[in-house]
Amino acid sequence: MYKKEFDNLLNSRKLTQNAIILFGESTFLIEYYSKIFINQGVNLMSLYQSEYSLQSAKAHLSQGSLFGGSNLLIIKTEKKISKPDLVTLIDLCKKNPDHRFIYCYTGSDYKASTYSAFNSKKDTHTLFVRFFNPNQNEAKNMILNEVQKRSLKMNQQSISHLLEINNYDLALSFNELSKLEILDKNIEISDIDELIYGTKEISMEDLFDLILEKKDFIPQLKLLLESGADEIRLFTAFTSHVAQLYLFNIYIKINGFVSSKDILGYPLPKFVEEQKARQSSKIDTKKYHRLIKLLVRGELELKSSNVDKSAKFLELILKANSI
Repeated sequence: MYKKEFDNLLNSRKLTQNAIILFGESTFLIEYYSKIFINQGVNLMSLYQSEYSLQSAKAHLSQGSLFGGSNLLIIKTEKKISKPDLVTLIDLCKKNPDHRFIYCYTGSDYKASTYSAFNSKKDTHTLFVRFFNPNQNEAKNMILNEVQKRSLKMNQQSISHLLEINNYDLALSFNELSKLEILDKNIEISDIDELIYGTKEISMEDLFDLILEKKDFIPQLKLLLESGADEIRLFTAFTSHVAQLYLFNIYIKINGFVSSKDILGYPLPKFVEEQKARQSSKIDTKKYHRLIKLLVRGELELKSSNVDKSAKFLELILKANSI
């Protein structure tokens, strides 16, 4: 089962299964949906990987609730729990239908064996839900729902801006909503820029794109420097940005496709991954070599004590722009 079907079950209140595995590419969604089952009438036990023991889990699902409600067991692990353990816990849910077991598997092995214990068509007690990284529209809708829950006054443009400056990272964007709750008014883009610290980092990305696309980057650079950005930090970040694009370029040439998880060690949202791939292909190998050579030498020059950092920084950026 996927997110849309799961949402339909939750919204229609037709979810009867009490042993559920949540897994997939989006750790945020796994965490988000696990919290849906926590409420006042539940006696909760949360076990993380280092805390997990079958005996503790069995004891919680076997006993009656101390407060007369139901018991909820949430287990969160990156490594798989053995199938015999899972079967044991699922059997306890069958014997105690008022209790519930949520297994949050955040590892990267999504083979059928990962959720096989929860995948019996004849078993009305079990359910498996796989989450993919949300696309832009899904991310906007989730933020919109959260905004409405918190009674925040944000329009679609402000929501889009919040997501953009956090690189469509939902976990970060949800956290930043807490900062915006102090504003008892309609939240504008300028309010988000003022209150959300991440703006500088994202503005750097905008600046780097302008430099590499041979567009007028001076106004953006001026804004960043006036806001307190440091030339050395900007230059170091630009060097890292170019190096990352070069890694994307090399990987695509060798493999014929893009995989941000292989390149960076973690998966980017699909549309961000595709954007990086497009950007990386606009620069040929010879220009990458010239750019990286310039940037590595330039960083050493910038960090020298006897140099006018502002003048040297602008000189190096203009050279990069000309390449």
